[in-house]
Amino acid sequence: MGYEGKRVIDILLNVPNIIGYVRVSLYIWGIWQAHYDGYVIAASMYFLNCVLDAADGFAARGLDQCSKFGAIFDVILDVVQMTMWKSVLCNLYPEYSFFIMFHAGITIFGEWIHRHSCEVRSSHTHFMSDSSNPILRYYYATRLGHDFMVWSYWCFWLMLYITKYTNGPIVPGIDVGIWQLLLWLSIPCAFNRFVILLAKIYTSINVMCAIDLEVKNTYNLRSKKSY
Repeated sequence: MGYEGKRVIDILLNVPNIIGYVRVSLYIWGIWQAHYDGYVIAASMYFLNCVLDAADGFAARGLDQCSKFGAIFDVILDVVQMTMWKSVLCNLYPEYSFFIMFHAGITIFGEWIHRHSCEVRSSHTHFMSDSSNPILRYYYATRLGHDFMVWSYWCFWLMLYITKYTNGPIVPGIDVGIWQLLLWLSIPCAFNRFVILLAKIYTSINVMCAIDLEVKNTYNLRSKKSY
C-alpha cells in the first residue's frame, strides 16, 4: 500500500490521517466538556486521544502509509492537544497558571524546532536514536521505554485534571485514592520528559547551526575556487 501513483486526496484520507481527524473531533468535544465541568467525558476523551495517538503510528507503519504530512500533522495535533488541555488546567489551578503556560510555550518551541531539525537533516522520523546527545540516545533506545515515558507524561496531566474533582477509589493498605497515587507516580516521568524536551531543544539548535556552518563553509570554498 505504497504511494506510487497516489493523489493528494489519497494521502489526506489514508488510515493514520483519518485517525488524526477523529482525534480532532473527540478533543474538541472533550475540551468543551472540561470547560463545563463534565470531567468524566473530558477525561475519557483525553484518554481515548492518547490511545488513538499510539494507534495512528502503528497504522502508518503496518499499512505502509507513512507520509511527511502525517508526520507533521501528528506532531501538531499532540502539541495543540496538550496546549488546550493545559489551558483547562490553568482555570483549575490559577495559582500555577504561569508555570503551566510556561511549560506549554517551551513545549511548542521545543517540538517545532525538533521537528524542523529532523526535516533539515533529512530524517524521516522525529526519533533521534542516532543523536550525539546521550539523553536522547537513552530516551529513544527502546520503543518500550520511550512509550512508557510518553504514557506516564500523558498520565501526569490527566491525573492533575481528575484529582481536582476526585481522588478515586481508595487503594487498600495505603489509604490513598487511585488517581492521586497515579499522579504521584507519574511526577518523576513528567520531570524527566521536561529534561528530555530541553535536550531536544539543545540538540536541535546545534544540528541547525552545524548545517548553517556547513553551508557557509561550502559557499566560501566555492567562492575561493571561482577566483
